[in-house]
Amino acid sequence: MKIAQFDKTACKSLRSSLNSDLAKIAKKHGISLKVGNIHFTRNEATIKLTANAIKGGQVLTKEAMDWNRHAKNHGITKSVGDTFVSNGAEYKITGWSTRRHRFPISSIRVSDGQSFKHCVSAIKPANPASDWNRK
Repeated sequence: MKIAQFDKTACKSLRSSLNSDLAKIAKKHGISLKVGNIHFTRNEATIKLTANAIKGGQVLTKEAMDWNRHAKNHGITKSVGDTFVSNGAEYKITGWSTRRHRFPISSIRVSDGQSFKHCVSAIKPANPASDWNRK
């Protein structure tokens, strides 16, 4: 499909083409490539592209690296890629966002791949000796 001017449908089509072509490039170089936001006017589109290294089969995003720094400080023993259950659904941990103080934990719902954010208490095991549970 040839694009004469940029609009929402043209950008969706462009995104799917980019993702399929970038998957080949990412595999060739052993990295992860992700198309981010696409901002467009009638004649121009600006596309954010993020590249991450892969180590041990895991994509090393900023949030994944921040998880290694901050999770242990909050008493969380799980690692990025581990799963947990919250409100009856299973989630996979993707990282820690330092900009979200109330809901710093980033995850993906295993059933459909939708992204979510959680508070620390959603993952942290209950501690009966904590001040919150004393009467």
